[in-house]
Amino acid sequence: MTRKNILKMVSASLIFVVIFGILTAVFEPKWNYYGNQTQTRVQAFYRQEKNTHDVIYLGSSFSYCGISPLKIWEEQGISGYVFSNPAQKAWISAYYLEEALKYQTPKVVIYEAGAILDEEETDEGHNRKNIDYLRWSPTKLKAILTVCKNTGESKKEYLFPLLRFHSRWSDLDQTDFHLAWDSSYYLMGTALKLTTRPASDKAIGTYERWEAGENTELNGEIGPKCRSAVLKMKSMCEEKGIDFQLVRMPSMQWSPEAGETVKKFADENSIAFLDMNLHRDEIGINWKTDTHDKGMHLNILGCEKASSFLGKYLKDHYSFDTKMSDSNREFWDESAVKFDALIESYTMPTIGDLEQYVKSLGSGNFIAAVTVCGNPGQYFSSRHKSAFREFGLEVPEGAAYVALLDGGKAVLQKEGAGTVKSSPYTWGEDTFTVTGTDAAGSKEAAVTVNEVTYEANKPGINIVLYDKTLGQVVDAVNFNTASEDVPAEHVTQPLIEDDGGE
Repeated sequence: MTRKNILKMVSASLIFVVIFGILTAVFEPKWNYYGNQTQTRVQAFYRQEKNTHDVIYLGSSFSYCGISPLKIWEEQGISGYVFSNPAQKAWISAYYLEEALKYQTPKVVIYEAGAILDEEETDEGHNRKNIDYLRWSPTKLKAILTVCKNTGESKKEYLFPLLRFHSRWSDLDQTDFHLAWDSSYYLMGTALKLTTRPASDKAIGTYERWEAGENTELNGEIGPKCRSAVLKMKSMCEEKGIDFQLVRMPSMQWSPEAGETVKKFADENSIAFLDMNLHRDEIGINWKTDTHDKGMHLNILGCEKASSFLGKYLKDHYSFDTKMSDSNREFWDESAVKFDALIESYTMPTIGDLEQYVKSLGSGNFIAAVTVCGNPGQYFSSRHKSAFREFGLEVPEGAAYVALLDGGKAVLQKEGAGTVKSSPYTWGEDTFTVTGTDAAGSKEAAVTVNEVTYEANKPGINIVLYDKTLGQVVDAVNFNTASEDVPAEHVTQPLIEDDGGE
């Protein structure tokens, strides 16, 4: 064969590989829905500055719902990454640890023990979420072989995902063609669970009666696959001089029996174990507000509380010497500020009292546009007026009114007969205009942020709230002060979206 023919064959092979790779990337499900970011969580791990994480957190959804490395960084200066994905079995977590230790040299590895008693194999969808976005390496190959051996799934389809997903052609949308990594990601593996679904009173009552050491006779035990996987993780850590620890995040799916089973296993194998369910009073979890799925997982409010407790625990039990570049340290600091802004902004749409809501507008992070549609009404009380006066705002009776607060300071207010419109107010690259009217039922009251208009035509006080850190509107709410006992109506809550159910 001539050299020319060899070059042609090599070129054709390379072209085939490139095309096959691109088609695979397009046809693979992205599993990157709001509130989870399954794909991005894995991809972002590989883009972390090497050897800068003090802690690697492993496990299933309980870990990424309950642990915020940014909160721990902000309060304790301890860096970390939640390297996990939905329904991750212990044996897959062991492969994740093997992969993580190629890029990071943590002081501590924490395995969240929510799946430690579960020997059952998961479904193909969850296996795909855990495996497909790992980089190709012997570690990924071992994970594929293990899953396929346990489940009977096709090795060929894991090795060549296009064979599995080529039939998705009719379901493709524009998101499937966004192949570049999301460079705006900053959450260090945490999932944004921005919904609240309260637990029942009965379930809360049962959970709050838990006591350590309730069960003197244990029948449950950790199965052989989970036992082997956890001990494998411990061994990998010991070989590199890394501390290994089990942690159980607060969850009403847990039980005293489960906690004592894990404690017995941990004691027998000289593994530290922290069951945070036994510290619920100190953590302060409220199962009416801090869970996104009736008590199984924490939402962003519960995550903040649990992470604060876990950070203190880590600080008290381990010594850290965080090493990272100045630019990376700055990125962490900025990301922690964004996480705090998320919590602050998520809380606002849960407030139903006008006085409390107005007092919360004093945050330096908010720009608040206030407009009156019609007359504020007889239920616009003296305490409401006093709350506005704290910011220098005087809401009139019987006149159109608009105002704007920036960081708790009044930057404009205007009143008059008929319809009044503010002059444009600019913050950074964003422009705000507020229109009010004294005519009830008018369609003219509105707040415009850049080119997006939020109608404010409901009677009483209307507020549109913009978060400067997040760079977006986070709430649009009406307080109907013209009628008695009308609850606040949060018309637009862009932060609060369905989280995909995991």
